Amino acid sequence: DYERDYFDQDEDMIMHEVWVFLQVLYGRNPQWARLPLYLAGESYAGHYLPVLAAHVLDQNAAIRNGSLPGTVLNLAGVALGDAWVMPVLQFAGDI
Repeated sequence: DYERDYFDQDEDMIMHEVWVFLQVLYGRNPQWARLPLYLAGESYAGHYLPVLAAHVLDQNAAIRNGSLPGTVLNLAGVALGDAWVMPVLQFAGDI
């Protein structure tokens, strides 16, 4: 249940929400656990997909060491196209 004024306030909250979604998705489809997971996106995804990939790796490590229940996600790669990884540096010449 989300309250009417509920919203994610930072990247950590957003990554947690995406992680929970992926755990539910893989929990309902356990045959996918052995398949490679690729994260792909463009533009602003250059900001959040690397953070999500790091979060997945951290959560996988916690599952493997027994400190977190869940399904290890077989993260195989991240693909970014025309990504805004650090716009201040990428477009410094445009200013």
